[in-house]
Amino acid sequence: MRIVPPTEAEARAGLRALKVILSSDGHLNPIEERTLAATQAHILRTDIDVSTLPPITPEQLSAEVARPEIREQLAGAFIIHSFASG
Repeated sequence: MRIVPPTEAEARAGLRALKVILSSDGHLNPIEERTLAATQAHILRTDIDVSTLPPITPEQLSAEVARPEIREQLAGAFIIHSFASG
């Protein structure tokens, strides 16, 4: 599978969405934090302080991530990252 690099804005929006999913219990646990850090280091090639990111609504995510290939990758990330939450 070829990974299409997201833009900075798409990466930020995706991280905001992942943070919403992973912190649905009110916080990010250490495994969730490490999973997001690994995603940034090895896939996104970003260094965004996730703790400072505000939540994102589905409507905002849809507006900020319009490319179908990035949406598909993000859907896969939602599934993979959900395993970090147990």
